[in-house]
Amino acid sequence: VDRELDAEARGVVVERVESGGLGGLAFLQVGDVILEVNGEPVTDLKRFQALADRGAQDPRHNTSFLVLRANRTRLLFLDSSWVDQK
Repeated sequence: VDRELDAEARGVVVERVESGGLGGLAFLQVGDVILEVNGEPVTDLKRFQALADRGAQDPRHNTSFLVLRANRTRLLFLDSSWVDQK
């Protein structure tokens, strides 16, 4: 209700972002609602974790996050080149 989302909307709310952590590198902020990861809908926390893990496993591609911040949607990216390629 506070975010004025549709009753059908799904996503996860960011409660904490570690400075220098992956969320910080993707410019996520506390209060953001993550709606999609790499174009796939986030329906709950378990789905978010699966999508984020899958994105982090392929260092050749960035991970994208469709985020609702205040009353605007934003597309944020995490550069996956940080992954140690052995």
